[in-house]
Amino acid sequence: LLDLPRWPGRVAGVAWLSCAGAAVRFTIAGARSLADLPSTVDLGSLGGLGDARLATDRLSGLFLLLCFGIATLTLLAGTGLIASQARPRLAAEVALCLASVALILTAQDVFVFVFGWEGLTLAFYLLAGHDRHLPGRVRAAMLAGGFGKLSGALVMFGFLLLAAQTGSLDLATIPAVPH
Repeated sequence: LLDLPRWPGRVAGVAWLSCAGAAVRFTIAGARSLADLPSTVDLGSLGGLGDARLATDRLSGLFLLLCFGIATLTLLAGTGLIASQARPRLAAEVALCLASVALILTAQDVFVFVFGWEGLTLAFYLLAGHDRHLPGRVRAAMLAGGFGKLSGALVMFGFLLLAAQTGSLDLATIPAVPH
């Protein structure tokens, strides 16, 4: 019933096409935002710290269009080659990277932004160390993870300083901080 030797290749193909489909969707969201058709997604409450939401505006739309337009072309060009090598785990790592970038670009509060940043750190760690049997991959993964954690701590520190000035975790309040 199942052709087992081809099964990993099919899973990988579906995974890569799913990544490409998500990249197309974010590209369209970016283009719509540039055309003054922004969108908002409410994620719910942050336990008394406000509501979490994702939103696009013209600036985030530009970055969504650029990042995910390039990602779409790259994924569509490489889907057949990579899927033929049966690498569904690599597709999951790329999906984590793309989702994290989308969170960072559309976050409207500090917690969602930092969550996306940490997801991107994890994605970079996994991608850098994907083929651990190759020389230098473990070291590259450790460096990517270390730099990601350091940058995440610095981003969080900066946001905490801004939150102390504004009294809010909403990113829209940052422009109100005096020089």
